[in-house]
Amino acid sequence: MPTEPSASCDRRPPIDRAAVQAHRFDLREVAQFLHREKDDARRGHRQAAVYLRGPTSMSLLSFEAGGVLADQSLDGLAILHCVDGRIEVETDAAVHVLESRQLVVLDRHVRHSVRAAVPSEMLLTVHLDREAHDPA
Repeated sequence: MPTEPSASCDRRPPIDRAAVQAHRFDLREVAQFLHREKDDARRGHRQAAVYLRGPTSMSLLSFEAGGVLADQSLDGLAILHCVDGRIEVETDAAVHVLESRQLVVLDRHVRHSVRAAVPSEMLLTVHLDREAHDPA
């Protein structure tokens, strides 16, 4: 049985993996790879960058039950997609309960935190606001 991860859970820098025009990722395989990692989960979750190109990035987060992604705010659009399980995305305005195959889109600078009610996987896609990062 091979010990190296396949292309969909490759630990090379995402920029190196983004050098082609089309990309296919098996998120189930990436989640299995994260579950096999020996390092302790930070705050009940592990994550792997799946894609990074220009202002857009995608990461898969694998949560243990009760795992938390602490309060944060991003300089761009954030799409939090519950791939499997059940997560709660809390903003100042509301708590969004997401189950498998549901997502929430947050505008830039919306403070939020994520908590997994059960073991869960979440795909986080961020598209940074170029105006905030490009020099004038």
